[in-house]
Amino acid sequence: MNPSTDLCNKAYRNGSWTGGNARSSNPAAIFRWYARGIFLRGRLAAGVGLARARIDDDVLAAWYLWCEAQGLACDLVLQSATTHDEVLGTIAQCGRAAMTWATGRLGVVYDEAGVDVTGLVTPGSILEGSFKVDWPPGGLADEIVVRFVDPENDWQYSSVRRPRPGLAGTPVTSSTITARGITSRDHAAMECNLAAARQHYHRRRYTWEMSHEGRAFMKGDVVMITHSLIDGGMVGRAVRLSGTGITLDRAVDVGAEAWLALRRTDGRVHMSRVDRAASGRGPTRDLRLRERLEGPEDTEPQDVLWRLYDTGVPPRKVRITGVEPVDDRRFKFTGIDEVDEYHAAATSDLSLPLPDIMRQTPRVVTLSLTENLVRVSAGYAVELEAVLTVAGDWRGGIITMAIDDGPATTVATLTNGATRARWPAPGNGNATITVVPGSEISAAGRAFVQPYTIRGADFPPGHPTNFLIDVLGDGTRRLRWTPPDAPHLAGVVIRYFPTAAGTPPEWDNMTRLHSGLLTASPLETVEPAQGAWTFVARAIDTNGNLSERDTRIKAEIGPQRQGDAILWRCPSAQGWPGTSQGARPSNDGRDALEGGGVYTWSDLDTWSTWVSWGAGAGDEGARFMAYTPPPEDLQTEVVFALQWSGETEGAVTVQARIGATRAALLRAAWVDHAAGTTLTARWVQVRWRLRGDGSELLSLDHLCWSIIAPSATRRLLDRNTAQWAGSAASGREVPHDLALVTDVDVTLQSVGAGWTWSLASKSPLRIKIFDGQGNPADAVVDIIVRGIAA
Repeated sequence: MNPSTDLCNKAYRNGSWTGGNARSSNPAAIFRWYARGIFLRGRLAAGVGLARARIDDDVLAAWYLWCEAQGLACDLVLQSATTHDEVLGTIAQCGRAAMTWATGRLGVVYDEAGVDVTGLVTPGSILEGSFKVDWPPGGLADEIVVRFVDPENDWQYSSVRRPRPGLAGTPVTSSTITARGITSRDHAAMECNLAAARQHYHRRRYTWEMSHEGRAFMKGDVVMITHSLIDGGMVGRAVRLSGTGITLDRAVDVGAEAWLALRRTDGRVHMSRVDRAASGRGPTRDLRLRERLEGPEDTEPQDVLWRLYDTGVPPRKVRITGVEPVDDRRFKFTGIDEVDEYHAAATSDLSLPLPDIMRQTPRVVTLSLTENLVRVSAGYAVELEAVLTVAGDWRGGIITMAIDDGPATTVATLTNGATRARWPAPGNGNATITVVPGSEISAAGRAFVQPYTIRGADFPPGHPTNFLIDVLGDGTRRLRWTPPDAPHLAGVVIRYFPTAAGTPPEWDNMTRLHSGLLTASPLETVEPAQGAWTFVARAIDTNGNLSERDTRIKAEIGPQRQGDAILWRCPSAQGWPGTSQGARPSNDGRDALEGGGVYTWSDLDTWSTWVSWGAGAGDEGARFMAYTPPPEDLQTEVVFALQWSGETEGAVTVQARIGATRAALLRAAWVDHAAGTTLTARWVQVRWRLRGDGSELLSLDHLCWSIIAPSATRRLLDRNTAQWAGSAASGREVPHDLALVTDVDVTLQSVGAGWTWSLASKSPLRIKIFDGQGNPADAVVDIIVRGIAA
């Protein structure tokens, strides 16, 4: 008898599932029958009893056709109590599959060859420190044995066997597999070959973790993966991307056989040969794709990951064998090598050879060299840093360096697959850098040689970071930055140009914001005039070298002096400090907050014109958003009015709350604020609330606001600071009777060249004076103090 005919009464034929008297031993048909179950008189008599909607028929239909093509069958008799999962798992194994609920419905993932790559996994998407490569412990059996129920042996067990690849001599140890549901010698022989192939090709296990990007991958997917632990490689993120052009975030050397794999923003993988975008030699960031990008445009290029490789060493293909959520934002993956040789082993020929996968000779593809200046007791020293792009079975290597015509010496040893090294270099000179795979005792590949000119003191410093701008209550522009860590740094230079100018001018054509060099942060100035400006900061060293990169900020700033304004804030130029509700910063380059509606991809305009979420379809746009800056302490109780300016979309309501203390402020109720009314308090907080009917994009753009109060002025003329409290070193306290100081002007009388002053604090009001040598000093001064009268 054929036991399967007693278990199955439905099969897949001609693209649909059919009932009636159809009989099939196809694992997919039996799997679906058992999942649906048999009902007698309305009661479940056998199987799981799942509703049709809970079974992934599309996947089972594809699996059915694949099983037919592979000649796979399931002939199974249940003779003892067992769980539904165990039964379904056994049926799935007969069809080289595993049960899964990943789609929310019962389905399978099966061992299909030639599966399309669904993603590119790089260090840019792997959570730091989570990538591991493991080789499970334990030796391999000398022989693989598969037991199966044999109809030709009176339904008793028979066996097929084969030695493991590379075995010399008679097998001593065996690994026996009982293939339940398999009743064909040819089918058992195929499983025996595949079991041997798994031991040969799948011993290595990859594990890694991803954040929300991991939601796109499921068990059974095939991805490309690149990491220094397995293939070195050069990876990064795109800066610009369109058509056949791409700009990378770092310069690379492009060889004649260079390929680029791109993980696009929607998860698609694009692979293309690449060339330099322009003629020339040496590293470049601008490349030309030979295969044009197709499909929707990538509007966020920084979310596009790239991996550069040559023809011989593409990113490794890995089949995901396990997905485990670590928490609601992290996913852990397990994978094995996806190789064609494994799938080719699905044959009943037990003498089939299982060839070794050809290991590529390790070699260096490109070498990127940079230099840094590091502080030492007597000044600074030069340090070189090398980053390798490698190919083949890279385990490590030796780096040697020769200066001018001198001898080559070993400067770094790379082990455990490392591709980065640092070492001290002597001054300036023409160096020859040589990298040899392997060790000093035994080279494992040919040497890679690259000349490099060490510039030392001529090497430019890094660029400033954390570049920010504030607009103070008196209209003063305060610019802040963090200088680069360079021992020969002379200072920072800031220039500016109108944002509306379009193409930024060259550095020499930008307007200087100050004279000399800035050696301390912040800088306070009344320049430039009211308008939209772009500020550009670069570092400069003691040899006059400017940093190769700059840092830029855009700001919409008000008049240079705000009259009676005791406080002035431009949140749109400061990154929107505080909190927002139902809003997020615009992603189209504007300094705006936008309301996030209930949008779907189908609500967008065409990809070529879309730069931000539109208003949605129908009434799906945002109906409410709010922005609340942090509370403000006016230092004393003041009678004041609120003023604000900005561009809005939607009906705007401005609200305020006040208090004598911060705690009282936070307990106070919000009150609608009418223009022209005054408030009296020390602490104040405002907020903007925008409402719409869903047909427009709510927006708050170029917001600036101020607190206005009548000001008072105190003039202290011909005063000798030595007569005031404090000291020249800690600061002299300026006598005044104002309740709140907003602005201070100081004129030094009868002093030499190079004398300066600085504001130590406003409450209490202290100033410091320095002579031409930078030493604390006293002087006769004229001081004008502005603020709020007591």
